[in-house]
Amino acid sequence: MDVNERSLKRPATVALAAMVVLLVGALVWYKERVFFADASFVVFNVLNYKRFYIQEHRLGSFITQMVPLIGQKLNAPIKSILIAYSLSFNIFYLAVSSCLYYVYRQYRLTIVMALYYLLFVTSSYFWTNNEIHQAVAWLFLTIGTMKYLQQRRVRFSMQYLLFFVLAAITVSTHFIVIIPFVFLWVFLLMNDEDEAMSLRQKSIYSVLLIAVIATKFIMSISQPYDGVALHGVTHFSLKDILLSWRTPVINVFIKRCFTLYWPAIIVLLAGLWSLYKTGNKRLLAWTITSWVGYGIVMSLTYGGYDADFALFHIESEWMSLGIICAMPFVFYFLPRLKPAIATITVAIIMVTRLGYIYAYAAEYEWRTEFKEKVFAEMKERGITKLALYADKDIRKRLMLDWSLPNECILMSAMNGDKPQRTFCIIDSGDNAKRDALLKPSAISISFDMLVPENLNRQYFDIDTSTPYTIMPYTELIK
Repeated sequence: MDVNERSLKRPATVALAAMVVLLVGALVWYKERVFFADASFVVFNVLNYKRFYIQEHRLGSFITQMVPLIGQKLNAPIKSILIAYSLSFNIFYLAVSSCLYYVYRQYRLTIVMALYYLLFVTSSYFWTNNEIHQAVAWLFLTIGTMKYLQQRRVRFSMQYLLFFVLAAITVSTHFIVIIPFVFLWVFLLMNDEDEAMSLRQKSIYSVLLIAVIATKFIMSISQPYDGVALHGVTHFSLKDILLSWRTPVINVFIKRCFTLYWPAIIVLLAGLWSLYKTGNKRLLAWTITSWVGYGIVMSLTYGGYDADFALFHIESEWMSLGIICAMPFVFYFLPRLKPAIATITVAIIMVTRLGYIYAYAAEYEWRTEFKEKVFAEMKERGITKLALYADKDIRKRLMLDWSLPNECILMSAMNGDKPQRTFCIIDSGDNAKRDALLKPSAISISFDMLVPENLNRQYFDIDTSTPYTIMPYTELIK
């Protein structure tokens, strides 16, 4: 362990403590996290169909989907499963961080990893099931394991095999992780302090990584979701690149850097200054190039997305930029400080960012209260299935409503309702959906209608003898 690594043990302890706080938050806000978007969609399908529900070949997501799957096998109460599912994401992140800290003693990577989950995070903390966050945890496990095996002088064949397997899991879990993976990999290769690998080893590792990335690209280009997202970065002109900084997504992000993400900018500038002062021109150029390149990719992919686009979603797409900000800061700026000052600096950053997450909890607490309020009215009126024509204000505060049916079924099951209550929101002009809901056997779920015979009665008991009651929200809540 080099001197810079040892000097950052106390700041790394603070970073690990921040990961513990995020885990505690996963318990406090388990309803807000599980009963929102993809989390409810995935856990409902895992419980209903009794199998993994991995999409777009995002293989690394098995690590959290194991929780509801095992819970179902053990016939665990649904409330316990849902709480455990909310915790499972942060337990995984904390487990990797703890491995870096206690087993591998790689304190710098411990800090960088924590900064990923904090620097560009506010609303996205509550969107648990975006696989990019799991992919980043796999990324740090991959790099940490590789460095540890080198230090332990494990035979090369085993090193290459483990690296290939972990890198494949990492890259398969989410396409975006390729960007921070490549940045981190090149940064470590150019880092003057890290000369543990020979040129031959670096070449073999790099070839393995390129093979994994190429495979992921080939598999993703034809996928219904990833393929669409990749269209912008596979079909562009020089003009698109030159004008990328004028797109709404970039303009909104720059504004948010002054209001929401300003600690990240301080971290970036401190790191760049340290690279300049220490004469690391290659790393300085690589970091700046990566920052600009990330912005161009975002512009090509999400160029037209403005401030009205869901913050939790677009923020998660920017989060990997935190790794680019953090690497120079942790590897070159913090070691130049006295250990006590470095510890205080990291603590201030962590506490500040945790405060921003707390500030956005109210938006998700409102969603929970909204559903409970609707449930109360449904119970009073004897309604088991409801479709609401919602006004624009309600839909805006909900942020999204495609997942509401799954959210409601799970929440009602957790509350012990028999039969379980569920409601959805429909457009007033959607006559096809309205007609489908008027059939007594209708069960609305995300994106589809569930065939009653496919319902797992172990956890779900939904009324199939009466049609949906359809009314405006203003009629329900007067």
